[in-house]
Amino acid sequence: MSDNEELRKLALPFLRRCSFVEDIANCGVQIIANLYGGVQHESLDIICYRKFGNKVLLNLKVQTLPPTSAAAEQHCKRVLYQIIDWTEETNLNPLDLGWSITNDRLTPIKTTLPAAPDKLLNIIRCKCKTNCDTRTFVGVHVGNTVLRVPSYVLSANDKYVQKQKS
Repeated sequence: MSDNEELRKLALPFLRRCSFVEDIANCGVQIIANLYGGVQHESLDIICYRKFGNKVLLNLKVQTLPPTSAAAEQHCKRVLYQIIDWTEETNLNPLDLGWSITNDRLTPIKTTLPAAPDKLLNIIRCKCKTNCDTRTFVGVHVGNTVLRVPSYVLSANDKYVQKQKS
C-alpha cells in the first residue's frame, strides 16, 4: 500500500482531525474497492456484484466477497473513531461513528442496508432444467444476515451453511 500514491492520498483524511465523517467513509470505500481489484470509478457495490457472479459460477465462498458500500462506510467510521481514540484525548460520540449500544455495550453497526437487493435474492433458483417447485436453498450466514443461496453452489461441510427448503 505504501507504494501506491493514490492509496496514500485516500488514507490521509483518516489522520486529519478536521476531516468530515462522510469524506472518511468515501475514501475508505475507495481504498477497500482498490484492495478488491476494482478499477478507477468502479463502486464497491459493482465489484461485489461482479465477484458474486464469478463466485456463483466457480463455487461460492461468501467470505471472499467484498463488503457492500454501506458495510464499508460503517467500518471506516469505526476505524476513524479508533484512530482518534488512540491518538488524541477527545469527547467523540461513538454512536456517531459506526457503533450502537446493545445490552449496555458498544457493538459495531455492520451495515445500514440489506446484504443483497431483494431483486437479486428473488432470481436465485435451483439448477433444475424443468420447472422445479422444491427450490432447495441454503441459508448462508453473513454477519447477522442469512442469504438464500442455491444448495448446489456450496459444499455440504461449509461451516456457514444451514440447509433449508423455501
